[in-house]
Parts: sequence; C-alpha cells; structure tokens
Amino acid sequence: MQQQPDPYANYPSAQSLYQTAQPAYGFQQPYPAAQAVPGRPTGRIAFVRGLFFGLILIILVAGWVTAVSLPSGLMDSIHNAEAADVTGILSFLVSLGISLVQGLIAWIIYYFAGRSGARAGGKMSTGMYTCLWATLWYLIADFIAFFILAGITANGFQDVTYVVNAIPGILRSFSIDAMLALVGLAIGAAGANRGAPRPGR
Repeated sequence: MQQQPDPYANYPSAQSLYQTAQPAYGFQQPYPAAQAVPGRPTGRIAFVRGLFFGLILIILVAGWVTAVSLPSGLMDSIHNAEAADVTGILSFLVSLGISLVQGLIAWIIYYFAGRSGARAGGKMSTGMYTCLWATLWYLIADFIAFFILAGITANGFQDVTYVVNAIPGILRSFSIDAMLALVGLAIGAAGANRGAPRPGR
C-alpha cells in the first residue's frame, strides 16, 4: 500500500516558530515601549515659570507703591497719625496690615506658581524651584519699593537724612514681608503637591 504524502510537511512546526520569534523578546532586544524617555529640562521650566509669576508679584508690589504714594484722604490721615505717634506702634500696625493684605494676594499667586511648575516639570520639586525663583524676584522688588517710598516722602531723595532715618523702619517692614514669603513657599509647596502627576491620574 502506497503511503500518502503528508500535506503539512512543508509548513514549519509551532515549536520552530516559537524558537524563531523568542529572541525578539529577549534581553538583547527590548520591547520598544520599554525604552527610556529623556527627562524634561526642569531647571529651565522652573526658571521661566518663576520669572513669569515673579513678574506678577512685582506688579503687585508696584500696585502697592502706587496706592500708598498717591495722595488720598485715608493716606493723609494715616501719615498724620503716624507722625503724632511717638511710640511707633501705630506705624508698625499699619505696616503689618499692608503686608498682610499684600501677603494674602501673594499666597494665591504662590499656590498657582507651585502647581503650574509641578505640572509642567512632571514632579513636585520643579514647582518648589518655581516658587523659589518667584520669591527671589518678589523680595528684590519689595526691598527696592521701600526705598522708593522713602524717596517719594523725602521729595525725591533730596532729604538724605530722612532716608537714612527710615532704614530701620524699612528693614522692619521688609522682615515682615520676608516671613510672609516663607509662608507663601509653604502654600506653594501645597500647590506643587497638587499639580505633581500621580500614577493612574
């Protein structure tokens, strides 16, 4: 009896197909989806966004200088009361009140600065560095603003003695703003934590 030829003899076996395809998934040839993705330039992101939010804070300081230096009945009353107060307590309370109002607005800006930096950089630390850059520009502008106000009060720095005598008050008010800026950094950290990406989100 003549043996019939096997119709599947010319086809490769399942085992040979497996052995041929297996090296493509070995350690020598990793699957393309597992390739490492280059990191983002987080330093540049923090600087640029810190500069942006720092400019917003500088505008806030400029608005404060404009509001305080413009003549008004309220500001005239405050200046007269401060001049009559020998102890200087009223002057301190006025400076504290202005700093608190300015600080509350700055805290909102800090929060969004941290959140924006963390989202753009992909991690919380980028948001924190964004807030640090913004704080640097803010404190520089704030320190200069105090001397501008002293110069306006002294008729364009003509009365140098007044400006020199105003330095202790400037440093006192600046220290208040610096402490409020530290609180702003903590609020910025909360924003960075909120904006940082999480697995599954």
